[in-house]
Amino acid sequence: MRPDFRRIHDLLAECLRADPGNILYLDALLANLRRRNVAGRSRSWLTRWFAWPRRPFVVRPAADNGPNRQVLSTQYSVLSTSYSVLQEAANLLWREPTNVPLFQELALAASECDFDEVELRYLAAAREIKPDDPETLKMLARALTRQGRFDDAVGPWFAVLALAPDAEAQQATEDLTGAAWAVNSPLHDEGMQRSDDAQTLVRQARAMQTAGDFSSAEKYFAQAQAACGGDLALLHEREELRLRHSEDRLLIARRRAASDTHPKAQALVARLEEEHNRLEIDILNMRAERLPQAADVRIELARRLKRAGNFSGAIQRLEEAARLKPNEATVLIELGECWQHLRQFAKALDYYNQAAAVAAAEAHAANDDVLKLARYRAAVLATSMGKTELAREHLGAIVAVDPDFKDARERLDKLPAS
Repeated sequence: MRPDFRRIHDLLAECLRADPGNILYLDALLANLRRRNVAGRSRSWLTRWFAWPRRPFVVRPAADNGPNRQVLSTQYSVLSTSYSVLQEAANLLWREPTNVPLFQELALAASECDFDEVELRYLAAAREIKPDDPETLKMLARALTRQGRFDDAVGPWFAVLALAPDAEAQQATEDLTGAAWAVNSPLHDEGMQRSDDAQTLVRQARAMQTAGDFSSAEKYFAQAQAACGGDLALLHEREELRLRHSEDRLLIARRRAASDTHPKAQALVARLEEEHNRLEIDILNMRAERLPQAADVRIELARRLKRAGNFSGAIQRLEEAARLKPNEATVLIELGECWQHLRQFAKALDYYNQAAAVAAAEAHAANDDVLKLARYRAAVLATSMGKTELAREHLGAIVAVDPDFKDARERLDKLPAS
């Protein structure tokens, strides 16, 4: 029995109209259109001609991703937003299921609505119809890059270079250098060889990491760890790999943001920075739990927490570090800064004074910068608290050894006379 493609399409169209960002509805609708097209090839040309709608529908060639793009067609002129364009996608695709510019325009609308997966699905559908269309490949490469899927974006960018090279594609491939090495490295295929030996797996992982294939390196480190159990050194190396991979992605995003002014390219940097900071905190948390005597790990974790605005969490880790490493001036300064952010000014000033006293008691010159910073923090806070003499004492001591330290001299000169 022949399926009722139109009825299926109408039901899915209602779902997609209510939720045009739903990738499951879109996949089902496109699959139904493909089945209809395959079934339609077995029908006579005359039957198909009578069944095909004859209302004129003109689609302009796909436009650039620029902000001043024109309306898709006269039929789109009544649609005020990209969201409404997507709501009408099912009706348009029923009439034009193989129209590549239509798929491109729907992908643009999805991009403007931040429906990332939907954007990629429309572009994939366009490629199914015309695999080597340079405009589709360029749009796909842009979308993948702006979504941070750098490894996936390399292939389309190189395809654009081969089919229709331009400055944008050339710049993109240069910006994605690390990802390009990962995809094209001969080690990428060599590393696919399976091994149960932990040492062999580690060597393969390190080779892939050196080549920039971080994803494959992570897989082999995971296999090596499963083969040799809870090896802490291997676990540490695997964590360092994750950090390096995250840093590499952030560097690529920054390079792209310098080349691509699109808001998504700019926003990607902030998103990857946040993800990287969160990864650092997660890894340092795990290290702090498995290394209960490691003060330095707790100090680094506290700094990341402070940077993220979690001052209470930072104080907890700094107090743990202070118990493990008493009278550490840098820890006392960090504690003072956290309490100052929490507006506990008296407590913060006390920590700054303690840090200055501890640093001053040290004989070696390595503590000079720490001492100056402790005095400076104490002086600035004391000034705002009206403790002029204490501020004068600290600023005077700084200027005596380093007249150019920050704005210490200017602050000293502005203090009211005693």
